[in-house]
Amino acid sequence: MAKKDTVNALVNRGIKPEAAEIVANAGYTITTLKKAEPGDLSKYLKPEQAVEILKAVGVRVSLKKPKKKPSTKAKEEKLPPLKPEDIPVKSTPFTPAAPVLLMRS
Repeated sequence: MAKKDTVNALVNRGIKPEAAEIVANAGYTITTLKKAEPGDLSKYLKPEQAVEILKAVGVRVSLKKPKKKPSTKAKEEKLPPLKPEDIPVKSTPFTPAAPVLLMRS
């Protein structure tokens, strides 16, 4: 019964009955299709048909492969190491009497 419901739901969403039958026979339901990727369905259908079915179910997909983001490690390695004189001083330097005052506490 689930296969028949899946086929009917896909046909009602504008998918060809043949493609809907193939997807249902592969064991997919509407719920599993929402979690699927085009590569999963391309085993059974053409990639264009797989994208069409996933779009009909409500999944945002495209045929383009996502671009790889440059790693942050590469950016960190390019920066020269900081020298002690390059590090900014955040506090005022001690006065000559400061070590004596700190030892009393």
